[in-house]
Amino acid sequence: MPFIKIPELSVHYEQMGQGKVPIVFVHGNFASWRWWRSVFSHLPEHYTAYLPDLRGCGDTDHTANGYDIEQLATDLHLFITALNLPSLHLVGHSLGGAVVQQFTLDHPECVITLTLVAPAPAEGMSHLKQEHNSFITGLLESFEFHALLHSLHLNRSILLRIFKQMTPSLNHQTADFIALVDDAARMPPEAIVGFMNSLTTWNVQNRLNELSLPVLIIWGEHDTLVKRDALERMILALQHAQLVILPMVGHVPQLEQPDSFNQIIFEFIKSNGTSLQNQYSFSTLRTATLPKPSWWQWIKQKFSAS
Repeated sequence: MPFIKIPELSVHYEQMGQGKVPIVFVHGNFASWRWWRSVFSHLPEHYTAYLPDLRGCGDTDHTANGYDIEQLATDLHLFITALNLPSLHLVGHSLGGAVVQQFTLDHPECVITLTLVAPAPAEGMSHLKQEHNSFITGLLESFEFHALLHSLHLNRSILLRIFKQMTPSLNHQTADFIALVDDAARMPPEAIVGFMNSLTTWNVQNRLNELSLPVLIIWGEHDTLVKRDALERMILALQHAQLVILPMVGHVPQLEQPDSFNQIIFEFIKSNGTSLQNQYSFSTLRTATLPKPSWWQWIKQKFSAS
C-alpha cells in the first residue's frame, strides 16, 4: 500500500508492471483504485500502471476542501511530478474522466493518449440541476442530507442501489463488489458534495479543439448517468477521436465487460492511438421502452419520502 506525499495531502496509489511506459488510471466518484482491478491481468509488458486514489477517496487523505475538478487535476499533476513519470497514457472513468480532461488541457505535453471511460462530458453535467430544478441544490445544502451522508456506512442500501443501477450486467454478490461499496461508504460528505457541485458547473467543451492527441471514448449503451449526445458533441469538437459503444453495458465497462474493455484500451494504447477505427463500434437498436430512472431520481424519491 504505497503512499506519496504532495502538498496538502498524502496520496495512496497502487502500482503494477515493470515497463518503462507509464499508464495512469483515474477512478470516478464514489470509487477508489479498486475499480481498475480488471486491468491487472491484462497489462501488456513494457508498461507500468499507476492507480491513485483521488483526494477524499480510498486511502488518500480526506481534506476539508479541494473537491473541485480543477484541484483534482492539480493533485494529479503533483502526483505524477512526485513520481517523476515521463510522458504517459492517461485513462479516466466518470468523474475521473473530467479530471483527466482538465489535466490534459493544462499539461498536453505530458500525455501520449487519452482514454475516457463513461466520462463526465466536457460540457459538464449541468443537467443534474436543470432536470431536478431546485431539488439538487437544496439537497446538497441541506443539514438532513449531510447527516444522511455521515451515516452512509450504516445505510448501505443507498450505495448498493446506486451501484447496482450503474452496473446492471455485473455480479453484485462478489467480495470484490462489496469492497467497492466499502470504499464508497468511507467518503466524507465534503467530497460527495464537492464532486457533485463541481460536475454541475465545470465546462471545457469550448477548449477541446486545443487537443491534438488521440482520444478514445468508451460508453455503455445502458449508461443512465452519462448522455450519449454529449459524448458525440465531444467527438465532433476533438481533432482525433473515436466513440466506442459497448452493448449490454452500463456505467462501468471495465468491470462489466473486462475482456472486451481491456482489449480495446490496450490496443489503442500500444498503437499510441493509431489503431482508432470502427471495428469495436456498435450501433444500438432497441424497441421502445420506458426509460429507467437514474440513480439521482431514485435518491430524490428516497429523500422526498423520508
